[in-house]
Amino acid sequence: MNKTETNCEHACKNTCNTLVEAVKLQKNLVHLYNNALTECSIPDINILMNRMIASSQTNIDELNLKLNEIKSASGIIDDIEESYDKN
Repeated sequence: MNKTETNCEHACKNTCNTLVEAVKLQKNLVHLYNNALTECSIPDINILMNRMIASSQTNIDELNLKLNEIKSASGIIDDIEESYDKN
């Protein structure tokens, strides 16, 4: 497996590189598991792949929720900074 490198800027502004990369990886896993489902005829493997897909989807949802929180918090901070700049 290739090592995935992310560059953390330590000043998250509207997003987080690590979380974005994690979403991409989880989506790749879903794709991999779906391919296994279409190729494999072993019921136990299909059950496992369906569980793995559900787990990855939950992870994607959680990561996207946190990304949205970061974006929202950044927007609030921008609004506060803009209110001071006007004075």
